Amino acid sequence: MKKQFCFIFFLVSVFIARAQSLSKTGQQIVSSIDTDLPETLQLLKESVNINSGTFNIEGVKKTGELYRKELEAMGFTVEWIPMPDSLKRAGHLVASRKGKKGKKIFLIGHLDTVFEPGMPANPLQCLMKIRRQGRASWI
Repeated sequence: MKKQFCFIFFLVSVFIARAQSLSKTGQQIVSSIDTDLPETLQLLKESVNINSGTFNIEGVKKTGELYRKELEAMGFTVEWIPMPDSLKRAGHLVASRKGKKGKKIFLIGHLDTVFEPGMPANPLQCLMKIRRQGRASWI
């Protein structure tokens, strides 16, 4: 997960570095990413640091609640769909947003991690230094 995050951050950094050749809309998107990056990294850190192994039902629900707040703040209708107790799984967080403009989009992700209850904490840490100069970021 940590390596994936660093790779994603690298890709975003390359995108930001190329912002000069983007359209006005593209530049606005890059500006928004740049502005929101510290908050986004904090949310990622909070999420990754929750012990939410597949069989840690309370941990998965806690992660779901973290994202519920974020999604509701963006105008999504959010519901928790529980799984039968016999499956020993937490359930699913489903968010939707009705609209009449633009294309439809579907996003899917996991709330659980590979860490089970009782495993030692494995806090998020980026193994590469993130450097910034002006509006550009890179690893």
